[in-house]
Amino acid sequence: MAFGSMCNRSMSQSMFNIDSEVSSLQDRLVFPRNVGPFQILGPNRHIIFSGDLYMVDGWKWVKVHLMLLSDMILLTQMEGNKQVIALREPIHLRDVSELYFTGFHPSEFTIAVESPSPSSFVFRTLHAEERCTWQHLLEQRINTCRTQREYAL
Repeated sequence: MAFGSMCNRSMSQSMFNIDSEVSSLQDRLVFPRNVGPFQILGPNRHIIFSGDLYMVDGWKWVKVHLMLLSDMILLTQMEGNKQVIALREPIHLRDVSELYFTGFHPSEFTIAVESPSPSSFVFRTLHAEERCTWQHLLEQRINTCRTQREYAL
């Protein structure tokens, strides 16, 4: 086989490589009745950051596991070492309209989403420093997604 065709074949295979962490997460995702199944596998999609936070649910704070991927946020709960329960469909970063990092508590932040229907999610980290990490990474990923979208148009 010629060197050029070997390079082309190798390049085309790597373009469609799926991140092993994302693949493992997809295998462990569990969808309750109120959440339709969805795919998170995709080329160039990676898990950027994740952690346990508290989210306002009605009048109470509930523990959730938030996952920031390259182009989406997954809102989940961990069950044991294996299962990851999806609490809703993914929040695509292109649909985030606002991020608010000023709240009643120094470790609180809000993600406002405009699509498919306007909604807000209020989170609280265990420490203010962790909120700063979420702020930096969310802002960076949202700006990257918006820039990529503008170039695609």
